[in-house]
Amino acid sequence: MRRKEAKDTLTQPEDKGAVRGRIMHNTLKALVFLALLVGTLALLPRARFLEDFEPGKSAPSDLYAPFDFKVRKSQDELERDRSEAAARVAPILEYDEDGKKRLNARYDSLKASLSDTGVLVVSPGATGILRASPGMLDEAFVLARSLSERGLVQDKKELPPSSTREYVVTRGDEERSVPDTMIRDMGGAMEKARAFALSRYPLDPERAAAFTEIFSYLSTPTLRYNQVATEKGKEAAVSRVPEVSEEFLKGQLVFSRGEIIDSSGAERLREMRNIMGTGGKTRWGVIIGIIIVFALALSFFLVYRRTVPRWTTILAVAIGYGLFFGTTHLVSLVNSELVTPYLTLLPFLPVMVSIVLDPEAGVFLGFLEAIVLSLLFGGDFGLLLYGVAVAGAGGLSSRIFKSRYQMYLLILVLFLAGAISATGAFLLKEWGVRALLFNYLWALVSGFASVLLVFAALPMFERVFRLSTDFLLSELASLQHPLLRELAEKAPGTFTHTILVGNLCEAGARAIGASPMMARVGAYYHDIGKLIGPEFFIENQRGYNPHDSLVPGESAEILRSHVIEGERLADARGLPKEIKRFISTHHGTSLMRQFYLKAKETDPGAPESAFRYRGPKPMTPEEGICMLADSSEAAARALEGPSEEAIIRVVEEVFDRHMADGQLSDVRFTAGQLEALKNAFIPVLVGTFHERIPYPK
Repeated sequence: MRRKEAKDTLTQPEDKGAVRGRIMHNTLKALVFLALLVGTLALLPRARFLEDFEPGKSAPSDLYAPFDFKVRKSQDELERDRSEAAARVAPILEYDEDGKKRLNARYDSLKASLSDTGVLVVSPGATGILRASPGMLDEAFVLARSLSERGLVQDKKELPPSSTREYVVTRGDEERSVPDTMIRDMGGAMEKARAFALSRYPLDPERAAAFTEIFSYLSTPTLRYNQVATEKGKEAAVSRVPEVSEEFLKGQLVFSRGEIIDSSGAERLREMRNIMGTGGKTRWGVIIGIIIVFALALSFFLVYRRTVPRWTTILAVAIGYGLFFGTTHLVSLVNSELVTPYLTLLPFLPVMVSIVLDPEAGVFLGFLEAIVLSLLFGGDFGLLLYGVAVAGAGGLSSRIFKSRYQMYLLILVLFLAGAISATGAFLLKEWGVRALLFNYLWALVSGFASVLLVFAALPMFERVFRLSTDFLLSELASLQHPLLRELAEKAPGTFTHTILVGNLCEAGARAIGASPMMARVGAYYHDIGKLIGPEFFIENQRGYNPHDSLVPGESAEILRSHVIEGERLADARGLPKEIKRFISTHHGTSLMRQFYLKAKETDPGAPESAFRYRGPKPMTPEEGICMLADSSEAAARALEGPSEEAIIRVVEEVFDRHMADGQLSDVRFTAGQLEALKNAFIPVLVGTFHERIPYPK
């Protein structure tokens, strides 16, 4: 009958008021999310600071580049620069190694013609003079060879003009620039030969003419214009012409105060306004990127976690993102070389979410925050590196430190992460040392301010939302907590019981990978309802049991009331909701067997439901561990001979009874986890209730 009633309860339609309330809450959460998105898009950094800078006027103040940008040349300016670059390429003259061979061959043929049977290659008169003066041939050859080695062109007038008044002479792998005045052609070589002949034979014009004729026969051009190589050189020069006239890095001075903004300054303003303008492609790219980031954040909860985030998470994200974006917006408005995005309160969000929810969510949302930071400042990879490092360090380490007094360690971790990433950006972007030191300072200020704000906000979250953070749990775990001190004074037996149950819960949680801190603290407070009428609970009785004078139904109601009184005390003392659930669930809907069997003795038809706790059943692993630990400790304490075998037997019985009764149906422990819990409980119970050697009289 009881099972049918429970089934009917589970299948009843949900209350319409509860449905409306859930819809309203989810709608409000969606509005908060949309407000963050719309606010981000509406307050994207704009070029407000550029409005006071006008071409032709003096700059009203120093202006530093808010991002990396380049000033592009106009098409006419680019074509002009390319033409000038091509014109600056000197024509290339290639040395002809075959010219040397031709010179030697002509020398040999001329020498052979001097014999009686030789074939004349110059005029008979010149040949006759050469036969009479054979040394003239060698003189002409030496002069011709000297000029050929230096390089001779056929006709200098046929060479293309050089705007640089230089030519490039290549010979094999060697290359040298030669002034155009040093380039000789065949006509110039002949003038050189005539001058030499007249100086050599000043009184013999016939011999001078013969020398000139012989030189003319020997000489040959050794340089030729290489048009293909010259054109390639011009193409290479044109390709090297930059399409930008100026390039500015973020933080670099663009205008000094009082500087007249000329035409080049106007181009700088135009480029910055194009990049930051509402209709610019870059701005649309930032908008799309931010929408994607918000979609990923939403998908993390709705798709990956398959849950709508609680108000604690929504507000933590809203406050954290508001602080981050607000400081980011201020930094963009200041637009100073020294005030950089490293000053933004980026660490607040990952640290806060890691504490109020879990590190996985904190780190993920922090990574998304880093992407937004990079997008807002022109896709700066250094800022992305900084954001990822700080989000990862803050999100993961915030759960390592369990005390509020350790917050300085969290600040140190955030600073080290920021400093290391800033050093990486310094190596990538070649900042000055001064800029690096300021970024170190801002990383320290950001970490300090973020952690300070987190610890200032946490008490509000813990109190208003009754949130169980690790820091609050560590404080609740102190046996000096007022509620535990009151329990120790008014119900010392219950206090001792809760301490032992806490030890069991911590051991069990460690065995199956649950939260040891949550399990222990929940166990410490699960029986605080026994502060009301502690004498009705056996662990606080001294010989007299008031239940002996009560009917079973009254006794059952008193036992059931300690859960209700515990919930009331939890609300009055502001205990976290998670701790209150330990009070509500540690008995589940289990049967008070002793009083039920006693009632059956006088009333065989006594309903079982009248002797069951009202529940609910445990839902989390820690709550399930507490139920098993509570019952196991009570059963072991009731043993007359608490041997190890007896303790093992009662622990097995407790586990089997709760499983058969369906008390752990919502926790869904695996067989392996149940076995691990038994193995964790037994040594603690054996060590507590072991037999002792009697003291000698």
